[in-house]
Amino acid sequence: MSPFIEHLTPRWAASPRSFIEDQGEIRGRYRNQVAQWLLVVGPRSIGHRMTATICAMASEEVVRVMDAGDQFDPHLAAHLLGGEKYVTERIRLQRVENSGRACIDLLVMLQKEPSTQVPLVILDMLRPFYNPSLPLPKRLELLQSSFENLQRLQISTSGLVSLCPPNRAGPAARQLFAQAEALARKSFDREIRFPGWEMRRMF
Repeated sequence: MSPFIEHLTPRWAASPRSFIEDQGEIRGRYRNQVAQWLLVVGPRSIGHRMTATICAMASEEVVRVMDAGDQFDPHLAAHLLGGEKYVTERIRLQRVENSGRACIDLLVMLQKEPSTQVPLVILDMLRPFYNPSLPLPKRLELLQSSFENLQRLQISTSGLVSLCPPNRAGPAARQLFAQAEALARKSFDREIRFPGWEMRRMF
């Protein structure tokens, strides 16, 4: 088994806590360390856990969030943060609209994002690319460019990127997912897979 991949045990699936927490404390290795990047793979149901993770990060520092799959839950965030407005304001949220040019919009966001030490989280990064409005070669090209911009941002900060399987796993989705994992493995530190992810059925 590749040391790059960590398969989380089923106990992680039972708790709504952030996966970066351990007995109420954020694990030191997941704090904002420059160039520490994690790929998180799982079903769309991990959205609540990613929201909890973002809240845990915001309790320590400002965090940038690009929500490409409508996964950030503001109601859960408000509950977890107990109405602490100053913590909520540390979450700098941008949402990618669900449209035929969503993958272009995500790339433009990444291109405009400055290189700073503020950590970056991208939720459900592949969802815009699953939209068949653009030809597959164009989507693959845009995905490549998106990761190139991530590599630019990686130099100055840390981050998390989550990937979720599509509702219908056709050949295009398989190719997009395979390219995303290959690109991530060139520069990310680890891949965390949650129980219940279904991409294995695509191959």
